[in-house]
Amino acid sequence: MNSFEKSVKQWVEYDNQLKMLTNKIKTLRETRATHANSVLNYVKTNNMQQSIIKISDGQLKFSTVTAQQSLTFKYLELCLNDLFTQEETKRIISHIKNKREPQHFLDIKRFSGK
Repeated sequence: MNSFEKSVKQWVEYDNQLKMLTNKIKTLRETRATHANSVLNYVKTNNMQQSIIKISDGQLKFSTVTAQQSLTFKYLELCLNDLFTQEETKRIISHIKNKREPQHFLDIKRFSGK
């Protein structure tokens, strides 16, 4: 087996491992989210938002997190319509979209034979 074939074989093996681990991580995140909801409901119900819980490798604190809405073209258009006419907004959005630089790179895509 030459070097190229060996590299392809190893790439496929690593890709298989990544798929398996990605699925495992997804399951773990879903399970953790379920437990987080349960814990947070208990904390809210029992007014424990300021509590600190000691765990084996540290502590858990509860905090309120503020997250910003994603900046999408749809949202940008909505906001610009507050300041400009619809025609001007369309022109601005079009300009922004056209100014983006595309990035081209060679990649490996895997297609299942099933």
